[in-house]
Amino acid sequence: MGKPGRPAHTPLDLNASSFWVEHLIRESGVTNARAFAREKLNRANLAHAFAGYHKGAHRPHLGKDARLTGSNVGLVEAAVPGFACLLISPAWDLIQGRNVSRDRLTQWNHDLIEEKRWVEERTGRSCEALPDDHCNSAGWFRRFEALIALLYDAREIGDEATERQMLECFASLRGLFAKQLFFDSFEHTLLMPISDWVGELPPTDMPEPIATAASAVPKTEHTAEAVAPSANNQPTSRFLRLTLLFTAIMLVAILGLADQGNARSVAFVSLALLGCVVALYQSTALLAGNARARSEPS
Repeated sequence: MGKPGRPAHTPLDLNASSFWVEHLIRESGVTNARAFAREKLNRANLAHAFAGYHKGAHRPHLGKDARLTGSNVGLVEAAVPGFACLLISPAWDLIQGRNVSRDRLTQWNHDLIEEKRWVEERTGRSCEALPDDHCNSAGWFRRFEALIALLYDAREIGDEATERQMLECFASLRGLFAKQLFFDSFEHTLLMPISDWVGELPPTDMPEPIATAASAVPKTEHTAEAVAPSANNQPTSRFLRLTLLFTAIMLVAILGLADQGNARSVAFVSLALLGCVVALYQSTALLAGNARARSEPS
């Protein structure tokens, strides 16, 4: 429950608070949230509060105005500038389906001009093609915000082409965002809600196959005969013809060499003739079978 007069914070709000402090710790090189309060802010009295922010137990008050006056967030921005966006980004509100004022959206889009250009320039490119520009984690979060802003604008005006481009861009950059923003520690608490809001690419409508002149002609006995024999039948027929020719040559040679006065020679010739007859019979039967298969309609 939030304090009286303040809106109750959702789990995502609290996780964004933890996300913010995690990046402050990494950027400043301290060991934990308590050390950040003591060493970077020189406020030992805030050590317990920042430990609570890091655990996602509560969320800091944002101050009296847009400059975060009088808040712990404003105090952090004075010491480590540029990281407040990780906590107070309109992206978190959009992802949760909250209404964001037109003035706030206008200012947000104005602040993201350079980052939106960066996203647009990388549309259609794989993340492997991106140069290492040594941007810090706050800068990478601004690029993430820019993609969310572009996708939101495309959906608001019904620009399906740009929406598809941003969905493709998110799919391409998701791994890079996860690496640069340490989303691996927030897989279920932040990255999954983000991915659910972004959604997936809609399926591409595949055109119906166009009928060609050949496919439009119905198959009949005549058209089946006109089709060339299959690749499997051609080598088989050629082999059988060669077999017949070889058998005929062998038969003539055996008859010419036979010595009718020699019993062994007569027996050998008889067996050879029998083998030739069997080979001729088998070859003729296979040729006849292939001919019938080609003539039958499919």
